[in-house]
Amino acid sequence: MPEKRTRLAVALAGATALVFTSGSAGAQGVPNGTPSPKHAAAVRLTESISIDGQLDDAAWQKARFFSDFEQKEPVQFAIPDERTEVAFMYDEQALYVALRMHSKSPSRIPHDVTRRDQYGNSEHIVISLDPFYDRRTAYSFSITAGGVRRDYYHPRDSEDFGNRDFTYDPVWEARARIDSVGWTAEMRIPFTQLRMNTLDHQRWGLNINRWIPQRNEDDYWVVVPRDQTGFASRFGTLEGLDSIPPARQVELLPYIAGNADVKSVPDQ
Repeated sequence: MPEKRTRLAVALAGATALVFTSGSAGAQGVPNGTPSPKHAAAVRLTESISIDGQLDDAAWQKARFFSDFEQKEPVQFAIPDERTEVAFMYDEQALYVALRMHSKSPSRIPHDVTRRDQYGNSEHIVISLDPFYDRRTAYSFSITAGGVRRDYYHPRDSEDFGNRDFTYDPVWEARARIDSVGWTAEMRIPFTQLRMNTLDHQRWGLNINRWIPQRNEDDYWVVVPRDQTGFASRFGTLEGLDSIPPARQVELLPYIAGNADVKSVPDQ
């Protein structure tokens, strides 16, 4: 009997150690891979930005633009055919994004004007954020060359269409414009629309995706290889977000809605 009890105690101790080890690995937040070493920096705003799709505000002259994108399709890790430049700024209320998408044929950029959350066949760019920095979940904000917005939540560490929650409908702003060298866009994403931590010096997960349908080209800031899984766990890092005050999870946006009924009156 003493020998059996000893074996049972050893078995239980091993099982407890196994459960503890598994829990510790999950808490590290990298279940499907190693985070990207890429880093971007957000700059604190000291003046206003008008969200009109044009990057002519003086504030953007102080931003730190980056353009180190790679193809995922059609040639994985190849240099993109078109240059994409992105910068981030912030104030106490929101994150601001400036986007410049160069194009050799601006007049041929697909830019269908559709309802919100519908792309059609338009060229578009997606900003994906992990503001809670848990390496498992993310929010995506997208705008097309035609100015159509799309947003969704990633409840799991996956980019697959079936793992996107399109019931997430935050209040945010974005505008886009086509010009002589491609197209530009601006975004304003209120902090109230994101689940984020309350640290004085924050780090967010970040990825960016530009889709160019006329070339079937998919460009990413951080490419998750085709033969591997994971999404938020692979993100690069957005830094420089300091001293953001806590905010209530509510945002009000005034609007006007109208309706009209037209009836023909028979001749008297």
